[in-house]
Amino acid sequence: MRTLVPFILLAILLLDTSCRRQQPIDLEANKPVNIDQNLMQANKYMQQSEETQIAQYLERRGWQTQRMDCGIRLQEYVAGHGNCLTYDDEAVIRYRLEGIDGKPFYTDCCDTVTVGRHKPNIGVDVALMHLRHGSKARIIVPSAQGYGVVGDGQYIPTRAILIYDLEVI
Repeated sequence: MRTLVPFILLAILLLDTSCRRQQPIDLEANKPVNIDQNLMQANKYMQQSEETQIAQYLERRGWQTQRMDCGIRLQEYVAGHGNCLTYDDEAVIRYRLEGIDGKPFYTDCCDTVTVGRHKPNIGVDVALMHLRHGSKARIIVPSAQGYGVVGDGQYIPTRAILIYDLEVI
């Protein structure tokens, strides 16, 4: 029985400390976080940051561009002939692609594209609908209309602002 006394005292001590009143719970700290609102604010911030970068880039180069509602910038420096390309038109494009920092991603590429199919990306697709065969243009594509947060898996990093020097052949 004497050997049980320390164990009984230890059990009473543990029960006593576990039953003591705890600090009141701070309900404000446990409020659910509105993830959608936080993501929207982050996206707005990224979009504003990219707009600033693009404006500074254009100012440094002295380029006058047409800004589309989606943020894409277009400068047609050689006018093409005929009507503007439309949805489902096929066009052969030759282009050079670099990042806003001047790092080249692709040089002297040639692709056949179908307008309206978002190839190679939405930004180029939208710009092509403002160009004609024979047009030469510079297209500045914000990341959301380019390759977004994933890049292209090879050369284009995440959230890259793209600068195309493009010719519709």
